[in-house]
Amino acid sequence: MSEVPLLQEVDLFQPKIKPRNALRMAADWLVTEYKAVRGGELSTSDHFIPAYAAHVLWTLAGNRMATNIPATPEFSRPEQVFRRAEERGQDNPDRVRNLIARIVRSSTAPIAVTYWARQWVERNSPTARWRNSIGPECPDSAPASRSQQHES
Repeated sequence: MSEVPLLQEVDLFQPKIKPRNALRMAADWLVTEYKAVRGGELSTSDHFIPAYAAHVLWTLAGNRMATNIPATPEFSRPEQVFRRAEERGQDNPDRVRNLIARIVRSSTAPIAVTYWARQWVERNSPTARWRNSIGPECPDSAPASRSQQHES
């Protein structure tokens, strides 16, 4: 079994949370990655998408992060981050998901970030959701592998 790379705050975040922001902003490389997705400069509200993505991956890895949000002083689970993203804009969760999927293929992302982005994508793909919904008691009901599908 391969070793899980160590995820560090510096991989995902700016050095500290600014008092005027609700949450800690994303590292520069992640903002740059999102600028490429959006095709240029970001609006003020767009800067939160990489921050939400950073918080999703950080909490997925089992970490906690303080916020300046009175109702949620700390994020400890990805669902909390997605809830906040959706409160701030209906399209925000999809934008965060798309950015995380892009990180998996990024050549500039730190190895540990790529690892956790891949974990998130694998756990949240339609196939993974389907497998999780049938439960472990149905091992024979898993979909056929691609090679098995082509043999029929």
